[in-house]
Amino acid sequence: FTEDQQFAKDMLVPLADPIIAFFGQYWPKRDANGKIIFDPAQSLEALPWTVNPMPEIAGLHFILPRLLALPKTITTEAQRSRWTRMLRELPPVPVAEVKGVKLLRPSGSFKGGNYSENPELYAVFPYRLFGVGKPELDMARATYEVRTNRHNFGWCQDSIQAACLGLGEEAGRQVVARAT
Repeated sequence: FTEDQQFAKDMLVPLADPIIAFFGQYWPKRDANGKIIFDPAQSLEALPWTVNPMPEIAGLHFILPRLLALPKTITTEAQRSRWTRMLRELPPVPVAEVKGVKLLRPSGSFKGGNYSENPELYAVFPYRLFGVGKPELDMARATYEVRTNRHNFGWCQDSIQAACLGLGEEAGRQVVARAT
């Protein structure tokens, strides 16, 4: 946001690079298409037995292109090569048809768990892959409409996600309710 290149070089890249390396090292399995299989994994605290969780996949799809867009004076060729490979090996954002409607999903597959969050909406916020002015807004809005958890306390992100989806009245109601 600040375009502070010294900060990016001294703090951001040295922190981001090993975290990204972790994903490739911790999950060495690849599918027939060469995509990482995030297994074992969990989708936030909500779904402890998942494969290919949305938050990790959406987060990497969000941040890797931004790291690759940094000036070459801030990154090394080796870093850019690793990040490009990771981006190429990422599975797609989890999506499935549910009752005839295409929806974002909390992970590629899941079973059981204490489903108290909406990890499928992490592709809307904090990782803004879907929203106003972006592809498949209708799918993201449909996902929001059928979300399992509808509460407005704690770290619930419904109001932010509603705003990102262009649901201004909904976001406004939630912000007012939270403030009161």
